[in-house]
Order: sequence, then structure tokens, then C-alpha cells
Amino acid sequence: MMNNALKNQIKFTGFDHFEEMMSISNLVEHSQMDCGIFTGELTQIICGPVIIHKHSMNRKLLQNGIGASGFTTFLLTDNLEEGLYWRKKKLNGNTLGILRDNMEHSCITTVNFSGVSVTFENNFLERFVSSMGYLNFFKTIKNNETLKIDKKDASMIRQLINNLCKYEIKDTEIITTDLPKLIIETILSGDSNTKHKIGLGRGIVFEKAKKFIHDNLENPINVQSLLNELGTSERNLRYAFNQHAGISPKKYINYYKLNEARKLIVTGKFEKIVESAHQIGFWHSGKFASDYRLLFGEYPSETTRSGKFYG
Repeated sequence: MMNNALKNQIKFTGFDHFEEMMSISNLVEHSQMDCGIFTGELTQIICGPVIIHKHSMNRKLLQNGIGASGFTTFLLTDNLEEGLYWRKKKLNGNTLGILRDNMEHSCITTVNFSGVSVTFENNFLERFVSSMGYLNFFKTIKNNETLKIDKKDASMIRQLINNLCKYEIKDTEIITTDLPKLIIETILSGDSNTKHKIGLGRGIVFEKAKKFIHDNLENPINVQSLLNELGTSERNLRYAFNQHAGISPKKYINYYKLNEARKLIVTGKFEKIVESAHQIGFWHSGKFASDYRLLFGEYPSETTRSGKFYG
């Protein structure tokens, strides 16, 4: 007999609240990548070996982490055009993202992002696939990060999850039988086992540039630094960031550094805000405070007064 379904619904009242709630997940980094006050909602359903999430958030976020050991996750966006920048590719409404256990999780959501995901315990998924006789399933997903699926199938998966999140759950077999069957059959149908190759070349440029930025925060980094490091053209670099982050390289550098400075500020380890800024390579205190307020909707001094310091 299957477990009862446990449903949790959370409304995020700010970026600090979101970070606090997400700290229990395997997503070890969250950075706000566009300007404004953060708001969002999360619905989570846990039913034995199946976990469902429905996310919505108004701000663009960078998220990095690792797929949970022993679990496999499938994700879909609600937006058919804008979608989600997932690893080296872009997910739209009929592209299914795959996160295997211990696989690097790296994504950038768009503004006003909305999407759904389903996570299965691997042992449950293996037993379920075996009982259906679909022996090619794991071969199909083994080497893929994304899979193109039929638009109607994507709509059915999305609608089923949205209904589960919206209404009272009276029959848990919908979660533990109907939903996994729908996802498995969708993946195996037609030519859905072909790789989705949009933007692979520029995806590599973006990933290398992102790593260089993250590894050299204390140094003065600009677009020319990235061009020198990667040996690519400014046009190709700009297209790579626009395609995979939805913002320019210059904005990405500034927003990411501001997020890192914020993390230092909220630790409370520095007596002066300017020391946190200098640690991340901001030397003009006035511009730092102005850019900080533009991104987060408050001055650095207001962040310190909030008292939300982490241990």
C-alpha cells in the first residue's frame, strides 16, 4: 500500500526567504540575476518514492548544485518560448530536462519563470520500468540531458502535475502509477530519444566563461578578460550569454559579484560593508551601493539591519 501524499505550499517573501528554504536541497548556490524584489511560490508533493515540484518566481535566478544521489528528475517549463537555460541548452515547453543522480545541476531561469518537475527514487523507477517491459528506457536517458517530446504529451504531463498541485489528492495511484507511466511512454515514443543540440557550441563558451568568472571574483573581471581567456570573438561571447543566460556578459559579471558580496554581508563577519565589497572586487563604494539597490531593492546597509545573518 502506497504512502499518503503530503503537500506543502510556500510563498516566498524575498530572496533571503527563498535561500533559507532552498538550503535543504542539493542546490548549493542561488544568485539573483536581474533587478527587483524577489517573490515566488513553490508547491511540493511527496508521495512515497515520487516527489513533485511546481515553481514560479518573478526574478531571473542562477542555480547550481548536484542531483540527489539515488534519484532521477524530469523537468518541464510552462513557457513554450522563453523556457529555461539548462546546463548547455535551452529548454522550452516541449523539451524535457533530465537530472540524473550526482549529475551537475546548472540552470538560469528566465524572468517570471514557471515550471514543474518530477523526481523518482531510482529503485522505484527501475522496478516500474521493468514491470512495463520497457527495457530501452534507461539506455534512452543515459547519455541525454534533454529530450524533445511531443507538444501534446508535454501538455498532458504539465496539466496532470498542475492539477495535482491545485486540487485535493484523493487517489495516490495517479502519482505513483499514472504519472510515471505517462513520462516513460512519452520519452520512448516517436523520435524523442534524439539529443537536443541547440546552442551546444555557444553553450561550451558560456560554461567556460561562467567558470572563469566564478573562479576569479577577487580580480577585476570585464568582457575583455573573458575574450583573452577564451580566445573567442566579442560577438560570439555576447551571443553565448544572451542565448544561455538571457543577459549580457557585463551584466552577468556584475550581478554575480553583487550576489557574492551579499552573501558576505549577511554572514555578519565584516565590521564594515565596504570590506565585503572589497573582498569581491568592488572598489567604488557609491556605485556598489547603487547597483546593489537596483538588483535587490534595498541598500547594503538595509540588508545588515535586517539581522538575517547566517552562521
